[in-house]
Amino acid sequence: MKYLYEMHLHTSEVSGCGRVSGADSAVFYKEKGYAGIIVTDHMVPRAFRGMEDASWDEKVDRFMEGYKKAVQAAKDENFDVILSMELRFMSESENDYLIYGFTEEWLRNNPEPYNLTLKQFKKIADENGFLIYQAHPFRDHMTVVDPKYLHGIEVHNGHHGHDSRNPIAEAWAELHGLPQSSGSDYHYLEHLARGGMLFYERIRTPQDLVKQLKSGRYGLFKGGF
Repeated sequence: MKYLYEMHLHTSEVSGCGRVSGADSAVFYKEKGYAGIIVTDHMVPRAFRGMEDASWDEKVDRFMEGYKKAVQAAKDENFDVILSMELRFMSESENDYLIYGFTEEWLRNNPEPYNLTLKQFKKIADENGFLIYQAHPFRDHMTVVDPKYLHGIEVHNGHHGHDSRNPIAEAWAELHGLPQSSGSDYHYLEHLARGGMLFYERIRTPQDLVKQLKSGRYGLFKGGF
C-alpha cells in the first residue's frame, strides 16, 4: 500500500501568502485521500512582522500556530501532520529551501536560521540528520546552487501562479543525481492536491520523513485526480 503526502504547504496563520488555515488544510487534504501533510511555512523575518521586540521563543510560538492547529484538527482522523519549513537565507539570494527532519525543540534552541548561509546550514543539517531540498529552483529570481549543498530538488511545484519550469528542474536533478520531490506549494484552496509524494510507510515524525526520503522508495504525484 502507498500513502500520499503533501510535501509543500503553507498556512494562513504563519505564511503571509497563505489563505487557508492549518485546521482547514488538514481537513481538505484528508478528504482528498492524502495520508498526511508536511507543513512548510515560510521561515523568514517577515513571518514575525510586528514582533521585533519578541523573544525567539515567542516567535517560534507564532511559527508553530498553523502546524499545531492542523495537528489538533487531525488528531482523531488517522492523518499525519509533520513540522517542516521553507527557509530562505536572507544574506544570499531569494532562493527557498524545504527543510525536512527538524523538531520544535531544535528550532527553539537554534534562533533565526535565516541569518545563516546555505553552506553553514548544510553542515548543521548533516550533523543533525536534516534534509535540504531546493524549492522551485528554476522559478524567476531563483539562483542555481552547487548541488553539493543540497540533498534534493523539488522537481514538481504545483503552484499555477508561477512558472516553476518543472521540466528543467527535473532535468537538472537527473543530471546531478539529486533526489527529487513533488509538492503543491499550497497557499489557496485551488492549489489543493496539485502535488505530493507516495511512500510505502506512514510518516509519523520528522525522522520518519527523512528515513523515507533517504530510502528512495517513493513515487512522485504531480496532480490530476
